Amino acid sequence: MQKVRHIAVLAGTLCRRSCHRNVVRALGELAPPLLRLEVVEISRLSPYTKELDVTPPAEWRAFRRQILAADGLLFLAPENARAVPVALKNALNIAAHPEDRNAWEGKPGAIVNIPANVPARVFPRFLAPGDRTRRLRQALALLNVPVMQPPAAFPGDTDTLFDAAGKPANAATRRLLASFMDTFEQWVHTYRH
Repeated sequence: MQKVRHIAVLAGTLCRRSCHRNVVRALGELAPPLLRLEVVEISRLSPYTKELDVTPPAEWRAFRRQILAADGLLFLAPENARAVPVALKNALNIAAHPEDRNAWEGKPGAIVNIPANVPARVFPRFLAPGDRTRRLRQALALLNVPVMQPPAAFPGDTDTLFDAAGKPANAATRRLLASFMDTFEQWVHTYRH
């Protein structure tokens, strides 16, 4: 019998009104029953400096415990000039150090990407392959996080992606998100059997 897998969700944007919040909510609602998504807050993490590895701040220790406890990782990364968002890069550094205690080690992950500086109603794709996620994928590879290839890019008109309540506004969006989560569940199970 398979057990429930706990997935740490890290949103690279600090914007409270970002459509990432709707994406996270929808992914959680459409996830298979054995996946539990938990948003891990990164906005309160102080900047990483190597000097603090010896006596890390309490919020760093709590964050590392959350990552260590997770069975899988889901990264919501806005497009920031094709770079890893600063808050997310800081979080990656904090949980990767000290180097002999990399909390990311071997945890299966996936990336959901939304281009930054573009309103949610006009972005062209959010499960994007290729260049949009390349730098984050490179960083995760260095941390030994096996990253799932996205199963699809979002097809069709994103103007109607979410309704006023933040729910997927059409069946195509729900199917895409549900398919993504089904594929992600298989990916997590492959590495955490």
